[in-house]
Amino acid sequence: MGSSNYDLVTMNAAPELGREIPKGFWKVLDPRAHAQREERGSKIMQLLSRVDPGNQHAVPWMWGTTGIIYNVDKVKAVMPAAPIGSLDMVLKKEVVAKFAGCGIGLLDSWGDIMPWSHVISASPPVGRAGKSRRGCAKLKEIRPYIRRVSTSGYYQQLAEGDLCVAIGYSGDALISRRMINESHGNIKIEYSFAREMVPFYIDSIVIPADSPNPSGASAFIDFVMRPEVSASVTRFHRFCDGECGGSAAVGTCGAGQYHHLSAPRCAREVRAPKNLLAGGSRAFNGVAGVQVGM
Repeated sequence: MGSSNYDLVTMNAAPELGREIPKGFWKVLDPRAHAQREERGSKIMQLLSRVDPGNQHAVPWMWGTTGIIYNVDKVKAVMPAAPIGSLDMVLKKEVVAKFAGCGIGLLDSWGDIMPWSHVISASPPVGRAGKSRRGCAKLKEIRPYIRRVSTSGYYQQLAEGDLCVAIGYSGDALISRRMINESHGNIKIEYSFAREMVPFYIDSIVIPADSPNPSGASAFIDFVMRPEVSASVTRFHRFCDGECGGSAAVGTCGAGQYHHLSAPRCAREVRAPKNLLAGGSRAFNGVAGVQVGM
């Protein structure tokens, strides 16, 4: 019989974690060894409980949203009244075609992209097969105008001016900004929620059922859950940690400001979009249109 030979694993809460918990892949965490877990942002823990009932197996590590990252000056030059707060910006053929020259990027993640393509369809698709067909048809329409399809590296191309618009993760928008600042560049990058849908994801920490050193794994989890440690990690790579929204410990984590947001970024983001939705492989239930009520 095989063995993972890992003590700790970080993974997407949905759909992976939700699928694997019933199969016994992950250990039930000892609440006495992870007392700080209860201090994680309550909204984050509530969401995580959708795939981990009772919050028995997982600790929220990092979370964020999926939205539209764009080069302010290039977008304004091409289309002054660009629909940056709408999925039309990245999925409507007539709009996307205008930005092909300055570069458009899509995430190479069916779970993040397909729910959006369903939402923007002219008529609501019926059934899972209908959604897939409609989503694929929408993506085929815009494929000739897409320069990059990737879940990594696109934020560097945004920072270097090789892309002007991308569907991307909230933390990557700030990574792009950091790259610009470090290179003393003058490109202005902003992040926008799409009014039609705001996918939300949580990356979690779990301990494999066959972990060779579960006590060491528990000690490490307890360490990274300390508010000051979580805050330092978030400040470095710009993805929100589990404290954000539930604790003031992070302070001004992330430093930058998003379109529609103001610092402190994490605490603000957790309650900013009224239409925050769960959709996609890195969001909850794996189904677009689930209201999370934040």
